[in-house]
Amino acid sequence: MVQDLLETNKKYKNKIDKLKPQAAAYKDLMTAEGYVNFIDLASVVEIRRTKLLDFLREEKVLTKQSQFNVPYGRFTKNGYFATVHEKGRNGKIVTVTLVSPHVIDYIYRLIKKTS
Repeated sequence: MVQDLLETNKKYKNKIDKLKPQAAAYKDLMTAEGYVNFIDLASVVEIRRTKLLDFLREEKVLTKQSQFNVPYGRFTKNGYFATVHEKGRNGKIVTVTLVSPHVIDYIYRLIKKTS
């Protein structure tokens, strides 16, 4: 029995050692300043970008205005998202929605809760 406990303990220590770099990266991301785009967010939460945008629209986090995904007001007021306007490739003004690192955890939990 003691041998089994020692073996189990060793397995958990190995697992913890493997997860430490991921935990450090997550901690760095959560405390970072600035915003990321949806492609980067999708890679963090391990889901395709289009599927992520569809999910966020279903969960009433984003709304589709014209061809742009724009966050609902309550999410921009608390700093979860920022929208910037840029000149697109065709010379027209486009709206780009950026994501705060602080909302990544919220979105990740929302995905886990609904799946």
